[in-house]
Amino acid sequence: MTLTDTDINDLIFEYDFPSNAQQMQGISNTAFNIDYKGSKAKFKRTMANGIMVSLNAIKSDKELAVSGSFDEEHGGLELHFNLLGLSAGKLKDQKEYMLIHQNEHNMIYFPVSEGHFKMPENSALETLEVFFPDHYLKRFANYDNKIMQEILNAENAGSLFFFNQNGKMNMQLQQAITALLQLQAQGYSNELVYESKALELLGLQLDYFGNSNNPSDSIHYDKLNEIGEYLKRHMINPPTTHELALLFGTNEFKLKQSFKSYFGNSIYGYVVEQRMIYARQLLLDTSYSIGDIAHLVGYQHQQHFATAFKRFYNVSPLKFRKQPK
Repeated sequence: MTLTDTDINDLIFEYDFPSNAQQMQGISNTAFNIDYKGSKAKFKRTMANGIMVSLNAIKSDKELAVSGSFDEEHGGLELHFNLLGLSAGKLKDQKEYMLIHQNEHNMIYFPVSEGHFKMPENSALETLEVFFPDHYLKRFANYDNKIMQEILNAENAGSLFFFNQNGKMNMQLQQAITALLQLQAQGYSNELVYESKALELLGLQLDYFGNSNNPSDSIHYDKLNEIGEYLKRHMINPPTTHELALLFGTNEFKLKQSFKSYFGNSIYGYVVEQRMIYARQLLLDTSYSIGDIAHLVGYQHQQHFATAFKRFYNVSPLKFRKQPK
C-alpha cells in the first residue's frame, strides 16, 4: 500500500502487505502511525478470514490531498462508517468526490485499488471500514437479496457501486460497530467472531438500504435521540404515540417507522426495555422490595412487573437478586 501527497507527488507512506493477505485464513493485526507535515494518522487493521476491518483516525492542520493504492489489482465491497468528521474520496477516474458526513454510512463497491482522498485544514476524521474482497463476495452469488445482486453485477462489470444518498447511523448499527471495535481494542483472536460481527454489519446495511421507505421521509437521528431520552425520563408514565408525535412536531406514522428503524424496537418495546434496565440496576444496587421496584419503574402491579422482567431476562426478579454478583 502506498500513500502519496497529490499536490507535490511526495511519497507519504509505504507498507507491504502479504500478497495473499486477502486469501489467508485466521486472524492478523497491523497498526501503524503516520506523521506528515502537520497531518497525523493512526491506522489499525485486522484481517479475519479475508475480511479487513480498519479503524482510521486522521488529524490535519493543513489542507491535504492524498492518492493511495494497493500493490495488486483487486476490487471489493467496503462498508464505510463515518464516526467523526467529513470524508471525501473518489476512485482514480471518478470526477466528483463522494462526501460522507459524521454519523453517516454507505456501501461502496470498488472495482480498482487506486483512489484519491482529501481533507480540509484544521480537521479530524475517524472512520471504520469493513472490506470484503471479490473472492469473498462470490459466496453470496445465490443470496436472495436485491442489493447484493446489484453489487455482484457491479463486480462482474468492473464498475463502481454506491448509494447516492448516505445512510444515517441507527442504534442497531452503532451497537454492532461498538461490539466490533471492542473486539479490535481487546486484540481478540477468534477470527470466526470477527467474521460474524463483520457479516452482522453487512446484513444491517443491506436491511437499511433495502428498506423501501424514502430516507427523506424519516426523522433525523438527532431528534430520535431526543425522543429516546425523553422516553427514558418519562418511562414511569410514558406519553401515547399521538402525544409524543405532537410534542416533537411530527406525525404518528413517521414517528413509528423512524423510531423502529433507528432503535430496532417499537416505542412501547423501547419503554419496556428501559424499565427493565432500570429495574435490573435497582435489584443489583438497592435493597428495595420487588413491589417497590415495580412501582419505581412504572408498574402498578408487582405480578405484571415480574412477568415482564422474566420475559425480558428469562429469570424472575427474585431469582435474579439471589444470583451471585
